[in-house]
Amino acid sequence: MKIYVHIGSDKTGSTAIQTTLYQNREALRAQGIEYPQLLNQENHHECLFRELRSGKKGEGWIELDKIISSNPKHLILSAEALCNLRTSEIALFKQWLNHSETYVITYIRRADEYLESGVMQRLKTAKSYTAFKWQYIAAKYVPTFLDPNVYNAAFKTLFVKRWEKEYSGKVTVRPYDKNQWEDQNLILDFLSSLGLSRAQNSIRTDKISRNVTPSIAGIYASSILTRNKLFGLRQQLYRSLANDPLRKKKGAFLSWNKRASARLISQIFNHLIIGAQGVSFSSEKTPKSLGLPSLPEIISASEDTIAAQLAEINKKHTNLRRRLKNNQSVLNE
Repeated sequence: MKIYVHIGSDKTGSTAIQTTLYQNREALRAQGIEYPQLLNQENHHECLFRELRSGKKGEGWIELDKIISSNPKHLILSAEALCNLRTSEIALFKQWLNHSETYVITYIRRADEYLESGVMQRLKTAKSYTAFKWQYIAAKYVPTFLDPNVYNAAFKTLFVKRWEKEYSGKVTVRPYDKNQWEDQNLILDFLSSLGLSRAQNSIRTDKISRNVTPSIAGIYASSILTRNKLFGLRQQLYRSLANDPLRKKKGAFLSWNKRASARLISQIFNHLIIGAQGVSFSSEKTPKSLGLPSLPEIISASEDTIAAQLAEINKKHTNLRRRLKNNQSVLNE
């Protein structure tokens, strides 16, 4: 039996991989590939990370031990939080798994893209206007050399070295770069990198594209809806933003200087850490910056965005009520 452990990292399509593997469990099992459901309602294996952090095996690891004892030909585990394990926790992971034929795979993203995505995520999930404002101020005004997010992005791949320490020669690092994937499809690249190409024809896969980052006003609007618990409306808003070509991301919001610095540092660092594996990206150019608009502009635009979405939803509800009323009239006749 061979065990393949997908450890992320974050912002590299882990959800797409996990969803596809989960939805095709039966087809994979017919090919001798097991992608287990360790806990109900979870299509990933983050429970392994949580139990490792606690230092005690729980329901997830107990279920995994049962699956391993059934000796499937191939076993795939996926939890992007595993890339955040400390060295001692990775050693514990290896001890608990206790299997010599274990291989690790991870995807890494360009540092400038990771920096941009991370900042936008923090803005999107801000729990108050004050939190949003301070995240915004830090992104726009904190100098490059004083911004910790620049260095976090630049040194993100340090986790690869930690995993290599325990699984020397068994860690595969792939670029999160669709131009280097088979048919520009992340799932096909994932299976091929594991040596499981034969399973590609037996599962359903769709083209995998990167998430569309809406305008900064759209991010603020979704933040407002999240804070007010209007999650359903937030999802409708995001679908609307994603389908509107005029609101698609045309460039980066952070300054070019910050993103270029993160990338330059990471190129040197990655060469020293994982350069032997030859990981590179198809583009070496840091995109220009669109720049962050002023806070009043963001607030005004976000209010317009929410108002337009609410008007669209109200229109749909009005049409639905009219149809229901017409149907009721027909039934009464």
